[in-house]
Amino acid sequence: DLPRGFLKIFRGLLIEGLFITEEGYHRTIDEPNADWYIAGSDRLLPITNPGFVRRLRQYRVKNLGRKCDDIALGMLNEIQEVFGKLLNAINSRNHENLFLILADALTMTLRLLSFVNHEPYTSLNSMISEAKQFKKKPRGFDKFVDPIIDGRYYDLVTLGKCSRGLFSGIEEFFRKKYGRRIYDGDLSTIYRQKRIKQRR
Repeated sequence: DLPRGFLKIFRGLLIEGLFITEEGYHRTIDEPNADWYIAGSDRLLPITNPGFVRRLRQYRVKNLGRKCDDIALGMLNEIQEVFGKLLNAINSRNHENLFLILADALTMTLRLLSFVNHEPYTSLNSMISEAKQFKKKPRGFDKFVDPIIDGRYYDLVTLGKCSRGLFSGIEEFFRKKYGRRIYDGDLSTIYRQKRIKQRR
């Protein structure tokens, strides 16, 4: 009956407590999941019970590459949606909301690159720097992030060109890896999934 955890500020320091099973810890931190791109780099240091913590740290993910690739491929529809919103904002000169939409597209791209490279980021403070060092990057990534880093994203002509270039690069990357059919256009699977849920 314990709560899942707690957050407290103690003498100016954020203390986070998490009540979790050993299996749940591995599922949440070590195994690829939606938050693995940042959570996967968490490392426990023992305050007590060092033998138990050492055992937790020895866990190794089986088929890490395949699991990361599956998540990356599953993100493609979200990538298409967020870049569609970005290009709509650019075309309509939506300066007021551009920053939020651009930040969403950048964050989604950074998440994608973590899974593509099977490597979580160390922290939020270093995500862009680490992404620029990744071996696997879609064409157009550096051209997309450089104006953002320099604060030149308000140039809508350049931003539009860089955004289209990166999205094309992402599609090209996935086509080379998975073949021509990277989008699932089979609408019959929607009905099939609905029936499975109804039976459950």
